[in-house]
Amino acid sequence: MRETLEIGKITGAHGIAGEITIFPITDDPERLLKLKYFLVDGRRYEVDSARPHKGTLLVKCPEITDRTSAEKLKGKYAEVFREDASPLKEGEYYIEDLIGMRIIDEAAGKEGKVINILSPGAADVLEYESDGDKYLMAMVKENICEINTEESYIKADFGAGVKE
Repeated sequence: MRETLEIGKITGAHGIAGEITIFPITDDPERLLKLKYFLVDGRRYEVDSARPHKGTLLVKCPEITDRTSAEKLKGKYAEVFREDASPLKEGEYYIEDLIGMRIIDEAAGKEGKVINILSPGAADVLEYESDGDKYLMAMVKENICEINTEESYIKADFGAGVKE
């Protein structure tokens, strides 16, 4: 298990004073407004301010003083240490903890492995491998029967998966 969790993707610079835009990767983007720091490639950035802006966050850090510095971070992921992340409620999980889990369709007698979680819009999409092929499946209750983080498996309906 990684000691850091991705919280958002830096999508660019805003203005000339070094503000960055972060696209949140969380089910509750509001919690990122309380952010005190984030890491990029292991380097720590303190947060002076964070505010919502058109589905993203505008973040100002003392370490980023101009647009050029902000633009160098574009495309990178902001992370926090796991112990500083928002606590999970019963039945919740961190998306990246699902990567590497076994995925099982008991009815079809098939197994695979989760290789990625995509967040394109309305529902997260689980990417998995099974029998040498890659598949995509929307992570909705009709497709996912059970997520067991303790035993590291997901039970799902492989019939809902679409071959890549």
